[in-house]
Order: sequence, then C-alpha cells, then structure tokens
Amino acid sequence: FWQTKELHVGQRLAKEITSQQVIKKNLSGIVSIMAMFKKGKKLIPVGSGTGFVVTRSGYVITNHHVAVNGKTGKHYPVYLLNWDRGTGRQHVKARFVAGYRQHDERGKVRMLDRQTGRISSRFQRQHIDIALLKIITPGVYPTVKLSSVHYAMLGDKVVAMGFPSEGQGINDMGNENITATIGTISRLVRMDNRQVNEIQHSAKVAGGNSGGPLFDIHTGAVIGINTWVGIFNKRLSRPGMGLGYYYSLPIDL
Repeated sequence: FWQTKELHVGQRLAKEITSQQVIKKNLSGIVSIMAMFKKGKKLIPVGSGTGFVVTRSGYVITNHHVAVNGKTGKHYPVYLLNWDRGTGRQHVKARFVAGYRQHDERGKVRMLDRQTGRISSRFQRQHIDIALLKIITPGVYPTVKLSSVHYAMLGDKVVAMGFPSEGQGINDMGNENITATIGTISRLVRMDNRQVNEIQHSAKVAGGNSGGPLFDIHTGAVIGINTWVGIFNKRLSRPGMGLGYYYSLPIDL
C-alpha cells in the first residue's frame, strides 16, 4: 500500500500558503467515521471519529482506537463514512483492512541524569495508533496530500480538521459539519534516537477528532494524525498542566 503511486507526498513549500487555502484544497478528502455494530439485521452506532482519504481508490487512514473495539480488540463489521455536508457527497460504507496500536510507555520509567540535568525515558517506544479502512463502493475519491514530519519545524502554523462530537454523546456522533482549528507546533517530542514520536500543537481538538489530519501550512499537507489531548489529572501536583496541549502522531511512523 505505502508503495502505491497514488500517494501524493509533499515537501516544504517555497512560499507559505494560507490556512484557508489548505482547508479548501483538502476539505473533500476528510471524512467522519461511524463504527457500526451488527445486531441481527440492524446496524447500531457505537463510536465515531475522523479519517482522511489517501488514495483515489478509497483507502482511508484513521486511529486504531477509532476502528477497533477497545474491550474486545476486534474491528467492527462495517463503518459509515460521511463528508462535510457542504460537499454534497453521499455516505459510503467502508471495511477494515489493517491496524496497529502501541503505547510509548514513557511514563513507566523516567530517569534524571544528575550530570546533564536531563529527564529521559529510557524505555520509550514509538507511539503508534493507526488503522487503514477501504471504501467498499468503487469510485474515484478526492484525497489529501501527505508530508513527512521532517519537513515541519517548531513554530509552524498547523490546521486540525475533523468531526468532533462536542461532548453530546451518542446522539451527536457522525456530525457532518467539519471543523477547522488553527494553532502552531509547540513541541516535537523525540525519542532517544531523535526520531519524532509525537507532535504537540495548539490547534484545538476534541472527542471525534481522533484519526483526523493535522496539516502544516508550510508543506500544505498532512504531517500527523490527531490522536489525544492533554487532560486534567488529579493525581499530579499541578493537575491542570496538561490542559491546552494536543498531540498528533507523525504520518511517517
């Protein structure tokens, strides 16, 4: 799949484009994903997220935790995909192709080097949370452009796009009105080998944005998959420190 000529891979642009240009160019390549459970002949919605189309034949990237049941570890029998209502495109069904999830475990072992003053996570692993879906209905689908995180820089302006559920629960899942929020790359979280493990940014995302694209306007392309947000953690001495931070996993894992 990754060797296909259908993928459009971008580099850093000679001239910065606007956020509106990025949104307009890529809007039709982003979908809401509704995971469906089969009960008899009925399809019941059980979860939602966002994805983006990466090939004209209809392959879609999203998060593993969007496509797979967290309790059973099994994927759902079918997914309903919708585009932004303004595109006028009709919904389609998709099937699960493959997925993989691996936590970074950085919180388990943290060490302070008393000579350099650095706090390191010696057993940190690459954080992976990715799944691939395939649209069942044959057709030619609009795609987004991809770009390596190596072309991104600290302070770059980014755009997060997706279909957040806005905290309304099951009744609001599958929202067909896309959101676009703007921020900057505030940190490139690296492992010991200097490989980027996560992209910390300030473009607001919420539940339902999971699996959606993070665009860098200096490449005009997707550099990351929006995956998790900082939370209020009562176990910490300063429990609100995680708020306002949002994290994407680099597209080139």
